[in-house]
Amino acid sequence: MKYTIPVEFAFCIQLCLAQAVLPEFSSSSGDFTMRWLRSHEESCATREPQGYYSLSGGASGLLYPTDCGSASRGGDSAEYRFIDTNGAERCAGSMSMLFGTRAVKTIWQIQEAVSGYPCSTLGKSYEVRLY
Repeated sequence: MKYTIPVEFAFCIQLCLAQAVLPEFSSSSGDFTMRWLRSHEESCATREPQGYYSLSGGASGLLYPTDCGSASRGGDSAEYRFIDTNGAERCAGSMSMLFGTRAVKTIWQIQEAVSGYPCSTLGKSYEVRLY
């Protein structure tokens, strides 16, 4: 299913990035937050993380774009690699963002444990809606 980024939402993201005000998203409960540290272009050029995520009382980590240089970049979706950098258990995997009219749907696929740490959710997927 394809989602279309509403003009107002796309304009807000572009304006925020142009003014160096990076967007922040959170779940409806407030338990999960995600914020951008730099633009997609800067992250691709420097190979520094584009975003940071945090789960209340749990894991937190960094997001790296995986679609650098892709002709399909832009539109209604984006792909990232996530790596937990905090918590007793640390996992890594892929995260897809799908932009909807009122929310951003994220799908987190746990693919491996961070070296030296356990990951009890290996192989699982989670959907988190952000606003």
